[in-house]
Amino acid sequence: MHHRLAYLALLGLLAPVVKAECPPLEDVPVMHPEEEDTFNCARRYSLVGADHPVQGCNACQAEHEFDWDYDNYDGYKYNNPNGQIGIGSMIVLPGCTFYGFSQGDYLGTVYEYSAGTHSNVKGPICGSTNHNCGDDYACGFKSVKCRCQQKLISCVPEDGK
Repeated sequence: MHHRLAYLALLGLLAPVVKAECPPLEDVPVMHPEEEDTFNCARRYSLVGADHPVQGCNACQAEHEFDWDYDNYDGYKYNNPNGQIGIGSMIVLPGCTFYGFSQGDYLGTVYEYSAGTHSNVKGPICGSTNHNCGDDYACGFKSVKCRCQQKLISCVPEDGK
């Protein structure tokens, strides 16, 4: 009985960090789940990635909003000049590009990620304190943008007069 309790206690300590594998590209929604009528651009994961997708796309399961995986919509931008935006792995949807910047305000060296699975993103900025997932928090960028080429078509009928 004591071994079982010790095992459960150990599992409780490990629960905040879940090692996973990257989902197939088709499992990431084309439309952003929260931004109505907006394309999804990329899904990013904040824990350290891996060279192979079967070990990448790791997300923290802690109770802190900045440590989950994120879906970034077309037009998304975020600036964190005093910290970092940790990205260990990322899936960029077809027709989209994700940009990471080494400095705040979208300045410095630009790191460009085209469509596909990037299971081991190694951003230039490390050491953020804005997380609660321990040493598995990935290096990242000071600012990011996500852009897509495709646009929604208008289905509003017009009179040809």
